[in-house]
Amino acid sequence: MARDRTVILRPIGPDPQAVRTAYALQRARPSSTVILFGSRARTDWRPSSDIDLMLIEDAPDLVRRACRDQAYRMACAEYVGEPPALDIKFITPTDYREQILYSRNRIGAVAHREGITMGDLESPTERPATEGKPNPENSERAELEERLGDAHVYYEAMQGLLHRGICTKATLIQAHQTLEHGLKALTVAYGREYPRHHDLNQLADKCDIALKSDLQLLAEYAGGARYGAPPFPSIDFRVMANEVTDDMEAIFQRIAELTGTNPWEMNNASSPQHW
Repeated sequence: MARDRTVILRPIGPDPQAVRTAYALQRARPSSTVILFGSRARTDWRPSSDIDLMLIEDAPDLVRRACRDQAYRMACAEYVGEPPALDIKFITPTDYREQILYSRNRIGAVAHREGITMGDLESPTERPATEGKPNPENSERAELEERLGDAHVYYEAMQGLLHRGICTKATLIQAHQTLEHGLKALTVAYGREYPRHHDLNQLADKCDIALKSDLQLLAEYAGGARYGAPPFPSIDFRVMANEVTDDMEAIFQRIAELTGTNPWEMNNASSPQHW
């Protein structure tokens, strides 16, 4: 019997069409600095991956909306058919500089570390000895609070869907996002960099924590749904919710030990609830 010799090609570098889109936007906005970051600046992008762009400039809302329209038209010129979704982040030069200097996981620090910069930009390499305190929103503490806040929102959404009897892929997505943001918060509490992706197994490994939840199932049917998940299985959603709750309690307990902060008390969060 002849073997199937089908070869599946994987990206081996940055997406050249995304690079050209970012460069075209840079040429159109010479007073700004454009950075392509995320998966399309790395080697792990897929055809369905977003194009992550950062614009370093002081821009009012009206200008930002026009810039998004402009970037989309440029992406349409590069891709056949409909281009990938564009996720554009705006950041002021001051915030970008402070996030590089004072955080590991704020979006500016990540774009600086992994992105492809289209324009000329002098980046700081060390904190000036005489510099005053930075904006607290650019600190690692702000990243911890943001990730915890997101974890609370998704956890309550998961519980809310189940209370209404909604047991679908939407419920799994909330469960996946709950654990993703909880694990990223724990990574920040450890003082580590977390990867900008949705792989729960890798995030848990980075945090040195064993979880009860079926992370592979959540990856396939929630975090990886758009990448072609297998047929949807039979799931006991109450068991799943209880496992997520147990895992969040373990994650938050570790964060409390590391930071002295009780994550369940932040953002007026609801207490953990079992079924």
